Amino acid sequence: MAKGIEKELKYELTEKEYKKILQLRTKGSARHHFENIFFDTKSLKLNRSLIGVRIRIAGRVAYFTVKSKPPKTASIKGYTVRKETEVQIPIEKAKGIIRGDLSFSTLRNYSPWNHLASLCQISKLQIVPLGGLRTIRTMIKHQDLCLELDRCRLFNEDFFELEVETEAYQKAQAIIRRLFTRLGIEVRPHDQSKLGRFIESYKKR
Repeated sequence: MAKGIEKELKYELTEKEYKKILQLRTKGSARHHFENIFFDTKSLKLNRSLIGVRIRIAGRVAYFTVKSKPPKTASIKGYTVRKETEVQIPIEKAKGIIRGDLSFSTLRNYSPWNHLASLCQISKLQIVPLGGLRTIRTMIKHQDLCLELDRCRLFNEDFFELEVETEAYQKAQAIIRRLFTRLGIEVRPHDQSKLGRFIESYKKR
């Protein structure tokens, strides 16, 4: 079980910039394929309360995750801080909930449920799967950082971004800026989560 505060830098990339960073991978660079399915009420009540709920499918493994914004969090462009609770769940249960064969309340015995229940009156909400996005993530070691280079597909369109989980964001920012300058990449920090992108597109459909 993962529980704590997630702190990460995020940078928007073009496909051309993504490919430049991709050239830094080595034989030891891991690549992961996963799909995030996002959950909310049909009126997006959780999203309006800055709460994110997802099930992630990665091969034959599934995770249930709840994220929220901690109180009194400083706002720094491109550096997001969220409280996160995540736990692995049985893959068949995850798929059953995504298909709608099982109720979301099937997850009540897992720790992220308690996180969610502390933020809202969950028993009064009809939480359903809204849809999701697919991600190919390439992990690249660069100096003291682990670069998470993402190619994502959302409603038949691709977008690209770089994420770096770090406590020392100023040091990490400096390393990324030097790397981007060397590769001829514009530095575009952004705060929008994958869930945020999904909701933005979902509202337009």
